[in-house]
Amino acid sequence: MDYKRPSHWAKLPPAPTNPFPRETTNSWAGIYLEDWKNALSDFLGKYPEFREEDHDAAGRPGYHWQWRSVMARKNEIMTHTQPDRQEFRASLQYIVDKTDHVDTAVCLALGKFENVELSAEEAFQHQLAMFLVLCEMLENKQNTKIKTIFQDPRFEPPEEYVIALAGGEIVKHPGALEHMTENSFVFAPYLVWPAFPDTIIKTHPALYIGNKVESGGGMGIPIAERYVRQFYVTGKREMGPDLQEIIDQTKKFADSYDKYLFDTTTCGSIIRSENDPILIMIHLVAQALHQDLLIQSRKTIQTMVQKGMAAQALISRIFRIGIKQMRYREDGSHDPQQK
Repeated sequence: MDYKRPSHWAKLPPAPTNPFPRETTNSWAGIYLEDWKNALSDFLGKYPEFREEDHDAAGRPGYHWQWRSVMARKNEIMTHTQPDRQEFRASLQYIVDKTDHVDTAVCLALGKFENVELSAEEAFQHQLAMFLVLCEMLENKQNTKIKTIFQDPRFEPPEEYVIALAGGEIVKHPGALEHMTENSFVFAPYLVWPAFPDTIIKTHPALYIGNKVESGGGMGIPIAERYVRQFYVTGKREMGPDLQEIIDQTKKFADSYDKYLFDTTTCGSIIRSENDPILIMIHLVAQALHQDLLIQSRKTIQTMVQKGMAAQALISRIFRIGIKQMRYREDGSHDPQQK
């Protein structure tokens, strides 16, 4: 992916000027001078690092340090030679190699980085870096550019600035849904359960990274919330067709994919269907790159590949539904059981 400073940052003027003054435009949409001054003052008061005195020598806002941090983490993932980083990078490449064609990458609920605890700041940087790494790997594999879409109602100008540097387009809800298809990569590390029925479960993206459907209350949470609302609004006790649709979609979603544990330096799992693209469900946590949790199953699969087993045979042996399901314990060991 190409990361270039947007053209509007090429050479900043001391301050923006009123683009549509009421005094000269003779339009009801014109901006009075006093209103313009108030808008400018309010913005710079809320986001002070956009002030000229906080720009660096290249004329970039003070918030640019966040972008430098993101790129440093991206570089760590892509180039560092420590064994754990190489293992992690190989796992990412394995994901990309098994993924069908992706034409759009959608990042949901990335969160904020400003005025938060350090761990949350690092979480924003790590998650964005991971998203950009996977997009770049997919682009290299496909030799095509992938459009990147971001949606989070919490985004404010500092986040928008960083995402603009990443070449991403920010859309308002529900704009991301227009870009989520079976040919999409969806990255949603912080997506809340109530949002799942109308996003992940419905669209079946080619590649998904986020919460595991079976984690915690899972899809039962949005079903419970919607049923309670239905009961008190309508008085109906039987589940309506919208709730039944969520149940049916969840079953279809679960039945379409097999499981595979993946070493991401955090505990998580990848789901792959025999006929559909990879679906990944990984818990991503702050400072993930600084952890050294290596999952046994990844080493097992890597060993099998090194012994010369063909990829399709490997998939057939490990992932085939109805033949054998490997169940993994929390410590990474596996317990083969017949279904």
